[in-house]
Amino acid sequence: MENVKVYVCKESDGSYSCYIDEKSNLPYSLVGEGKNVKEAIEEWERAYLEMKALFEQEGKKFKEAVFSFTYDVPSFLSYYGGIITFKGLSKITGISAQAENPVHEF
Repeated sequence: MENVKVYVCKESDGSYSCYIDEKSNLPYSLVGEGKNVKEAIEEWERAYLEMKALFEQEGKKFKEAVFSFTYDVPSFLSYYGGIITFKGLSKITGISAQAENPVHEF
């Protein structure tokens, strides 16, 4: 069973999406989208189960995987911005909280 990293990203319209790390050796690709992180991950899990069922229906061997969800940096800062202050983040990272434009739009 392969361990695969899944990135959670906040899109420009405020929704979230999940996608597989490019380094994955899986013979399939998955995407999850939603209004929030929970919805995106739930859709991801449905897509995984549907892909597994499709492989079985077509008589193909399905490669199981264990997924770990992680945020890209801008999405992490956006999602946890109300919980972690830039001052607190600077204590953890050692990066000055006074930096100009610490969050970049994408």
